[in-house]
Amino acid sequence: MYRDNSGNLVTLRLSKIIGVSFASDRFSFSKEETEKLEEMIRLGAQFSEYGTYEMKAKFTKEGLVKLHLAYKNRPLIMKEEGSIVTFRTNDFASMIYFTQFGEMMTIIEPDDLREKILDFHRKAIANDMGL
Repeated sequence: MYRDNSGNLVTLRLSKIIGVSFASDRFSFSKEETEKLEEMIRLGAQFSEYGTYEMKAKFTKEGLVKLHLAYKNRPLIMKEEGSIVTFRTNDFASMIYFTQFGEMMTIIEPDDLREKILDFHRKAIANDMGL
C-alpha cells in the first residue's frame, strides 16, 4: 500500500499483475546460490545468513502450549518427544524467539546458548533493579 502523487491510497493486488515470468528464464544461479535458496525455503530466510545448529529445550506444559501458539519467528521444530523439543536454529533467531519463555523453558543444549539467554535475563533484572 502506498500513496500516489495525488495523496490517494493505492494497493497492489494480484488482479493488477499483467505478467509472470520464471527467474530461471532471465537469471542463472550458481550451485552455491541454489543451495542457499533451497535452505532458505526449507528453514526460513532468517536462519540462512547466520548458519544453523540443533538446539534442545525442555518445556513446561504452559511452555508447550505457548510454543505451538507463538509460531512467528519460531525456529524449525525437528523433533518433539514429550516436553523435550529439538530445533534447527541459530543464535540470532534463538535470542529473538526463546527469551519470551522465561521459566516455561530450559535449554538443554547447547550450553553456550543457555548461558547467553540466562545472561540476557540477568541483565534485564539488573537493569530493572537499577544495578
